[in-house]
Amino acid sequence: MITQLVAENKNNQAVLFSQLDLLVGWFNYGVGVANTIAAIFKNNRELCERLPSHLIYAFGGVLQRRSRGFLPHQLSFLQSAVCVGERSILTNKMTVAEMLKNPAYNQVLHLMKDHSGRARRLELLKNFTSWKQLAQPEMFRKWTGDDAELMYCNKSYELVGLLCIGEDSSGTSAWVQAQMAAEELAVQYLEIHDLQTRAQEGVMDDEEDEDDGERTKRRPPPAALSPRTNTPDVIRMCRTLKSSMIQLFHYCHYHTEIHDEMFLNSELHVQLIDTLVNELEDLCFGQDLLMGAEEDFVHRGLRSLNAFLEFAIRKTNYDGSTPEEMKFLVNKKMLGFLIRVLGRYESRKLKVTQAPEVFCAEVRRLIGWIRNDSNSKGLRVPTNSPDESSPGAGGLGSPGGAGGPHGNAGKSGMQFFYADGMRMATTVYDNPKRMQDDWAKFINYIAKNEKIQEAIQNEQDLIIETMVNILNESDPTEASYAPVCAKARRRGDPRYMRGKKYRRNKITLEDVLGRFVKHAMETLQRMTQGGEGRKCVVTTYLIN
Repeated sequence: MITQLVAENKNNQAVLFSQLDLLVGWFNYGVGVANTIAAIFKNNRELCERLPSHLIYAFGGVLQRRSRGFLPHQLSFLQSAVCVGERSILTNKMTVAEMLKNPAYNQVLHLMKDHSGRARRLELLKNFTSWKQLAQPEMFRKWTGDDAELMYCNKSYELVGLLCIGEDSSGTSAWVQAQMAAEELAVQYLEIHDLQTRAQEGVMDDEEDEDDGERTKRRPPPAALSPRTNTPDVIRMCRTLKSSMIQLFHYCHYHTEIHDEMFLNSELHVQLIDTLVNELEDLCFGQDLLMGAEEDFVHRGLRSLNAFLEFAIRKTNYDGSTPEEMKFLVNKKMLGFLIRVLGRYESRKLKVTQAPEVFCAEVRRLIGWIRNDSNSKGLRVPTNSPDESSPGAGGLGSPGGAGGPHGNAGKSGMQFFYADGMRMATTVYDNPKRMQDDWAKFINYIAKNEKIQEAIQNEQDLIIETMVNILNESDPTEASYAPVCAKARRRGDPRYMRGKKYRRNKITLEDVLGRFVKHAMETLQRMTQGGEGRKCVVTTYLIN
């Protein structure tokens, strides 16, 4: 009851936040306190920024011990803490990353990426039967058999993807890339896709494909699929797990400053993109209505392709290393699919349930990137969501959500959701005046902030100190400068200057002040031609 009371209600969240110490004392008693704590911070950036770091470690300790087995709902708390919408909470993100790097918390994530783990995951996928539980609020979900382990694995992939959102100097994206290399992730994606394909066809296949080449040698043999497991649950769960992996490609391997160009130009990557495009085409042309998990997969797939074209292939094109197979796939096959699906959508032969305007923008933007159309590739993909207190703010397939029986997409736009109903995007202002007012408030807050004022004062003091010591700072014969300058010249590389700026001649403080006075007098002469009043103002400024 308390969890439902605070869900998406900032006032109630603030009240429960004041009782956080009491709730933490009941933690891990098996009474659902983890759900309540997660609901306090969910989609509330203000409270997330006040989240005590010891609470993150408390959750990490429980997840590490697994005394009650796999608890997917407790991992939801870490997802809520590191990101609100598509904006990361840097402090929490760094705290979670440091915790995950600590060997004492090496069981918090369950990526199942080694040989035995991948074989185990395929077995879990074949026997998954709990899809209907995703229509329930998280605190009421009851997993069948080992389905909780599979959902925990899916949430682990979602979490590491969320850790890569945002450009900062925390080094988290590099750490995630080290944990889940692009080539390794692609192999796992393709083997899950193989299982999904066999589920759709109801085919038993115990044998390895001898013509599958190098990729088969790097992964376990495809698991046999019994006809009795050919159910929608298996297919949907395969697609949900692939959707989380697509998101990881988006934030960790495409929209990043560190690209694995060997992977980007590999045959494996061409096969990955080709497989994704084929599945998107099957979903958009194999039915007249996109909704639920299928629509979520399409959105994530289109977003990932947008990131691929905007950040990854643009780099390989600049270097001239993009393989011809990838160029053909993008410029012919992908473009043809996008043009056809846009025509089908505009002719109303394809209906998108949850976010039609987003679907249209994603497709148009992809076409713009392929055709190098500046107007289309600059389109902003809408991410505005309904008011958090409005009815219908649920997840895919959840009661009151867009995919549930009482769905309501809201007045102001759309929402993105993870498989468990966690919102992926927050409100983006469409009101210019409101945006300007909020920007003015932000600037005023920054101007009055003590740390900002202290930084400004420190910069001013540093400028004065540099001016006073300008003679030593500019002396090319100074003892510590000469050797590094000589080394940089020999190597022909300015990086060997080790932070020192190039020096040509000695500069004295008198030289600088003389230049200031000369410039001020020339400016004064030009401005005073307009009248004595202006001369008085400029003279006062010069004296000060």
